[in-house]
Amino acid sequence: TLLEDPTGSLAGGNGATLWDCSLALTTYLTHHYADVDDLTDKTVLELGAGLGLVGMALAAMGATEVVVTERGIALPLLQRNVEKNEEVTEGRVRVAELSWGRDATQTLLASRKLEKEKELPFDIVVGSDLCFPSNSGAYSALADTYDAILKHERARRYMYDKSGDKGDNNVGVEIWLSHEPRISRVEADFFRMMKNRGILVEQMAVPEALEHSLPRDIFIYKLTTLGL
Repeated sequence: TLLEDPTGSLAGGNGATLWDCSLALTTYLTHHYADVDDLTDKTVLELGAGLGLVGMALAAMGATEVVVTERGIALPLLQRNVEKNEEVTEGRVRVAELSWGRDATQTLLASRKLEKEKELPFDIVVGSDLCFPSNSGAYSALADTYDAILKHERARRYMYDKSGDKGDNNVGVEIWLSHEPRISRVEADFFRMMKNRGILVEQMAVPEALEHSLPRDIFIYKLTTLGL
């Protein structure tokens, strides 16, 4: 069950409504992580969580810990939704404030207490409908957030290469983004910023099983570091 806030009494801006991109990404990831052990011991970060659907769905599917993030103005509604669904998620979801940008993201990642030197702050990062024309002023900050997350990935790969330990070198952070194009010439700026930061944005093929479930005008992307 999700609470929306069309009147803006609990949240302002776009975090107050359930958008199609959230539904599409939830559908895609439910299929992608369909095996019972796919999310065992996995930690998840959701950016621009809005109502928190994607993160809570992954928690319900078995993720060990999920951190759903939003701007301060959207936190009260997000917190209510997390509390309302605690029985389904078994209390594995917590809310945190995050305004996009390199410094804020690095602070959040640094706050994670990692048991192993090579461990990643999060195994999976998700975001839905984060890039649209009316928030073009935030494109650079969002790209910096993704760059900060992948910086940990680059450092982890470097440590493996330096030590000669190739054990889990191919097991890295998985970053998923759903996007609904609106004004492509504006949104193209975001994708250029990602490329300039060495981030590959790869459009995923729609699995045959989801051909009739996913809207044709919403795309699922996987983000990785160029060259890895």
